[in-house]
Amino acid sequence: MLKRGKKIYRTSMLFPAKWFLFALFLFFYHDLYLATFGELKFLEAQDFSVLGVIRFHLKYPVEFITLTSLVLPSFLYYAFFRGVVFFEQGILYNKGIPFLNVWVPYSDCASYRLVSPKALIALTTKSGEVFLIGSNNMSRVIAALDQHEVKGELGTSEYIKLARNLKIFFYAVSVFTISLYLCVRLGVFRFIS
Repeated sequence: MLKRGKKIYRTSMLFPAKWFLFALFLFFYHDLYLATFGELKFLEAQDFSVLGVIRFHLKYPVEFITLTSLVLPSFLYYAFFRGVVFFEQGILYNKGIPFLNVWVPYSDCASYRLVSPKALIALTTKSGEVFLIGSNNMSRVIAALDQHEVKGELGTSEYIKLARNLKIFFYAVSVFTISLYLCVRLGVFRFIS
């Protein structure tokens, strides 16, 4: 077993991403709220208030429990628990889910580059792997890397271009998903079914 030493610092999700996840979380529950008005058993009850929706989901809790069990753990894990952990001997890089974590000793780190001075670092290992580390407190990340004599430099245009392209990609996917959802909810594709 690897000796990691004491934990120095753990990053968490960036604040704008946390707000985005929270908005997505609220979006799913709002969708459940609106979908409730299309349920036949709800329409038979003739109670169209917010308390009526709550009473309906207490009486028929399957959809609410299913949605909560799918959305709430994911939201909590990605917003608050997932992160890169800096130890005395290296970094535990989280690739999304716990069993994909990668241990990177400081001796394997070649250099780092600032992609965004307040939020993002690209860490390059001696084998050529690149790990993107986002943090709300970038000075602590830089201090941990500098303390272990990992060379650092300002971001080059290729990393900044990569970050900009990723941001444009995520905006495009978000806009497409929201517009597709609105079209489905407004009945634009109703002729298909």
